[in-house]
Amino acid sequence: MTHPLRIIYRYRVLFALLPMVLLVLFYARLTAQSPLGGEVHGSVQALIRGQSDFPNGKTTDPHIFLPDVSVYLQNTATSATSPLSTTDLDGTFMIPAQPQAVYRLCWKADGYVSGCDTKTFVLRGRNVNLQPVSVEAKRGVVFGKVTLNDNRPCRFVAPFVGVNTSTVLTAQPAGAVPVVRANSYGEYVYPALLPGPVKITAACENANVSAVRNIIPSGAIQNDMLLPNMTPTIGVAYATSAGHVVRAVAPGTTVDVTVEARDGGGFPLHYQWAVDPPVAGFVSQDAPTVKWTVSGSGLATIYVVARDHNGGNALGRVKLSTTPNEITFSGKITANDAPLVQDADVTINGVSTKTNTQGQFLIVLPKEELRYVITVEKLGYQMLSRNLYAPATGSVFKLYRSQDFLVDPRLQIDITERANTAGTDQKGVRIIIPPNSLAAGLEGNGPLATGILHIRPA
Repeated sequence: MTHPLRIIYRYRVLFALLPMVLLVLFYARLTAQSPLGGEVHGSVQALIRGQSDFPNGKTTDPHIFLPDVSVYLQNTATSATSPLSTTDLDGTFMIPAQPQAVYRLCWKADGYVSGCDTKTFVLRGRNVNLQPVSVEAKRGVVFGKVTLNDNRPCRFVAPFVGVNTSTVLTAQPAGAVPVVRANSYGEYVYPALLPGPVKITAACENANVSAVRNIIPSGAIQNDMLLPNMTPTIGVAYATSAGHVVRAVAPGTTVDVTVEARDGGGFPLHYQWAVDPPVAGFVSQDAPTVKWTVSGSGLATIYVVARDHNGGNALGRVKLSTTPNEITFSGKITANDAPLVQDADVTINGVSTKTNTQGQFLIVLPKEELRYVITVEKLGYQMLSRNLYAPATGSVFKLYRSQDFLVDPRLQIDITERANTAGTDQKGVRIIIPPNSLAAGLEGNGPLATGILHIRPA
């Protein structure tokens, strides 16, 4: 049997240790990580101030989205920060999931005033999309837009052929920021430049342009520049087999694929090809025509980038169906007085169907043709007829309500249909019918009609 004094001693020890145990448990609870919340998405744009160009310290807000700005979250309760995330060429960022808490967004970048947003937000289980934040550029700023001569930004991304071009700007003499990248729209901000004459050079691949600007420490200067080139244009891209253009072939068929492109800047064009799905042994050639052994099931695509290495890039593609006995057409029928037309008769090269309750149709033809004729008919609407020279999916065709004329068949009928073109007085079809020429009945084989008739031109 335990001695009473020993029992009392044990309780005294437990009571003495209890505060320490509670403190450890409390600390463990505080330091335990909260459940992860969602991702945080947002964008960063420039805040530009300049006393010389904008009197009284007025702020200009050109809404230039900034790449290469480091952003992070700060926990308002613990001041703990998340890992850094960097804005892309669209000026957007994504911060991975962080513990659920109340945060503010913070930023830092060379040439800009570091800081945190005064607004806070609660991060819970869902992703958070923040409003754009403005980051102040340090004084001595040049900003503007760099484009090709056709006013398009020198920005092109085609990862499947390893092409990723953008515009880079440098300054001489260099200031606090050695290199600045223009965003996806060709806009840029060059902050913290040295006072005096500064040569700004913009380059995209081998194309470049320069301008000298006199930098005022407290000022901001707008400087737009044009790169000496234009975007190439792709006229057509097509596949041929045995000398004929094809849009559907059996898997394993080898076709010749040709792209017709022209460079607006007068530079020689080079070509890079890629296929989807990938084909073992396919090798891209720097040529406007390549051979392609088609694989896959359903749809195969070959891509081509025509580029001049001076900032001009254009993308073309050829899609081939690999089920030549299933040429698919699909679409939706709308009207000038309805968002959809149900039970319309759709016919393509003799194969017919009706639109469903959503105005949609699907027709599969047994073989490829050089030309397809689609007709759409619905009582009360004018008939639509159109030539197509390639299979079309997801197309929208619009019907127009027929006009209703009340006529007396005992007299000469002379009616002129209004045209479908809205906002014009253009006339459509004119119909002239001699008096006493219409028979009664839907089949038109009854006695001469004597009562008032409805005529609806289709």
